[in-house]
Amino acid sequence: MKIEKFLALVVAFGFVQAVFAGPFVGGRDIPEGRDFSFNITAGSIVDIEGEVQETNRRYYDVTGQSEKQNLREDYSLEDFGMDGGYELLGFSLENAGHLWTLQWDLSIMNPQVNSVADRNYYIGVSGVSYGGQDYEYMQIPEGTSFSVDMFAMMTEVRGLFTPFTFKPGNNFRFTPFVDIGLFVFYGSYDIDAGPAQGVIQYLNPPEDFVVGGQASGQLVVAVPELGAGAELRIGSPKGPNLVLQGNYAVLEYDGSTEFLLSSDHRAKDLNLSHINMKLRGSLELPLKEGRSLALGLQYHYIETDAEITSSDDFSDEEAADRHERFDKDVFFSMNTIMATLGFTF
Repeated sequence: MKIEKFLALVVAFGFVQAVFAGPFVGGRDIPEGRDFSFNITAGSIVDIEGEVQETNRRYYDVTGQSEKQNLREDYSLEDFGMDGGYELLGFSLENAGHLWTLQWDLSIMNPQVNSVADRNYYIGVSGVSYGGQDYEYMQIPEGTSFSVDMFAMMTEVRGLFTPFTFKPGNNFRFTPFVDIGLFVFYGSYDIDAGPAQGVIQYLNPPEDFVVGGQASGQLVVAVPELGAGAELRIGSPKGPNLVLQGNYAVLEYDGSTEFLLSSDHRAKDLNLSHINMKLRGSLELPLKEGRSLALGLQYHYIETDAEITSSDDFSDEEAADRHERFDKDVFFSMNTIMATLGFTF
């Protein structure tokens, strides 16, 4: 069943059950004094994978240079010494209402890695200098030791629509929800590949690449998401509560890369599939004055697949004139585990 049909069923079922009542109540049933929570989060990126594979360059096909297709490159995070085990710190907020709940999560990391290039790396950067000039490309020669210092931030804003709660007794509440959200990743990095050794030309048409040197760059990705999930709350309204929450959100996009680029000259077709799954569990222990101490764990999984290909809207002549770059397959996934400590009130 497609997720759009599932979401429609959740909403329709909720309104029907709210009318017939019984063990179902309309909206989210929240124990008094537990509609707002603040949590400090700390944990680790257990595993992270990222790979860009160049597949086919249409420019070579239409200009009779198909033998040059073997010039394609593949890059992964492992090439840059990154595979996981990085500390994560952050916080989360939740403001629960009758029909809508607002969530905000923020996590930051600062991985620092050292690696050795196992072949010549040709990469685009925001800036690398040589001889008093700034360039946008650098080469890290094979066998060169280099370091990467990255600062990254992940944030999520979500609105949860909660049409009904299944409440067969005073100590059991099950609340499904529709999830509308935005996932944002921001990263900045510095690469140190030793002293700059000069400038070479690479690619067709040729581009200037600084050999070695110090480079910097940034990456910003914003992904709207639509999904579904549920919360299970076990415990009396004034006693300890076990709270389990899970959501599964997706984005399916088939269009152009124009919205990612400052110039449409490099625009290609983009087919993107994105998954964001999060599982949370916490134990709320009541304190004085309607507050509770919350202790818990969180598991978070993100996966993104993308195919970036030359548009069929361009004729062979236009593809040759544009010097169409390589098509690419892109894959990214990340697993994180976090401990949570906070308060509900």
